[in-house]
Amino acid sequence: MPTQKQPTLVLTVRPGFMLRLAPLLQRGFLIPVPGPITVYGLLLKLPGFDRQYITSRVETIFINGCAADSLETTLPAGSTVALSAAMPGLAGAIFRKGGLHAALRSKPARRPVPLPAADSCMTVKLFNIIATDTVEELLTRGILMNGDVLARFFHRQQERLQSLLVDIRHDTNSLSLKDARLLAEADDTLLLKAIEAHEHP
Repeated sequence: MPTQKQPTLVLTVRPGFMLRLAPLLQRGFLIPVPGPITVYGLLLKLPGFDRQYITSRVETIFINGCAADSLETTLPAGSTVALSAAMPGLAGAIFRKGGLHAALRSKPARRPVPLPAADSCMTVKLFNIIATDTVEELLTRGILMNGDVLARFFHRQQERLQSLLVDIRHDTNSLSLKDARLLAEADDTLLLKAIEAHEHP
């Protein structure tokens, strides 16, 4: 997905534990875009998001914190898009795309919609079953992350990550979790990948 060389961190995860990295996707990862793009067009750039999956699984869309009803909405430059499967209760009914209770949402003030510049990125956040459905394929291929966001995740999830990770590598160097956090703090963006460790016979 990234279009240029980025510092790369590779996490080696204990066998069978990749799904436990799904909360990372809630923090948001970056998608470079070449120009104007819709929500639907953005999602098709992601591994695991084909037409059938998008239409059947994605029930709730937030663009910059506001619920949206159409996958054909053109995204403002630098937008943050948050996706969720069906949410329970009244909240789910209100925020579901095209839902009958959409009129109950508060209405944000309308602003001009700037179109993406050639070098802009969109931020995508994935929640609940969408995160667990896609985390393995996304991390195997690699996601582009803001360095500060990744550093905060390493810091706040330190105890959890220490139980999940076998190794962290930057190029050929093995890093401690603290060193990985410091590396993330030092870079604007990093490419993050994850692989599963081989089980011993």
